[in-house]
Amino acid sequence: MAPATSPSIGRESAARHSAFFDLAGRNSLIVGGSRGIGRAIAERFHDAGANVCIVGRSASSTQEAVGEVLSSGRKVVGVAADANDPTAVDAAHRKAERLIGPIDILIITAGVVGPSAPVWAYDLNTFNEIIAVNFMGTVHWLRAALPSMRARRHGSIVTFASVAGKEGNPQQSAYCAAKAAVMALTKSVAKEVVADGIRVNCIAPGIVATDMSLGIPSDTRNYILSKVPMGRMGLPQEIAAVAHLLASDEAGFTTGQVYDASGGRATY
Repeated sequence: MAPATSPSIGRESAARHSAFFDLAGRNSLIVGGSRGIGRAIAERFHDAGANVCIVGRSASSTQEAVGEVLSSGRKVVGVAADANDPTAVDAAHRKAERLIGPIDILIITAGVVGPSAPVWAYDLNTFNEIIAVNFMGTVHWLRAALPSMRARRHGSIVTFASVAGKEGNPQQSAYCAAKAAVMALTKSVAKEVVADGIRVNCIAPGIVATDMSLGIPSDTRNYILSKVPMGRMGLPQEIAAVAHLLASDEAGFTTGQVYDASGGRATY
């Protein structure tokens, strides 16, 4: 099923509404910002006035994204880091703060679905890698960013899970388990830092038209689409709009929440 498009959704729409969800002068760090949902968030935040640091796994993909997002008036920079390496994550966070200033907004979108297989046939090394990227990568970025935010008593963090972490998809046990863990982690950390003036929320998208989703085997993808009441994939720009709200002061009374963006799939 081809993803639907809408001329009213996207970068032009973000620019029209940026005055309401103003991010002028904010410094945002977007993990996984070189492609897919993260890239759409980088573009939207830039249009809303924020300085943007894009984090990708490779320097080449990160710098390519920076060049395409960049326009006059605000900083857009890039750093490369492997989310599985806490030392590299710490170094990338320090570099980002040197380049654009103290991070006000942290978005953690980096993730990988992995191969499709039943749990008894899943290669254990691969299973552990999926858990590491999707869950421990989120942990590493939270640990890197929170000390600075706590010292300034200000910050907004948005993690990324998946509706698959709520409902489960066959053949994707590692990914689903990791995303369920991200939701629990978000709720716990939100309670730990609420007195520090930091908000932590989570977005749980359904299937979205990105390279990652389009790379899923067709039978698995069709199964997932069959569960979506809207009958289509989401657009990265639609998910970016939710991240924009949660990052902005308009959501100042919201923390520890999981926001679905699943085309109506989620049941709780």
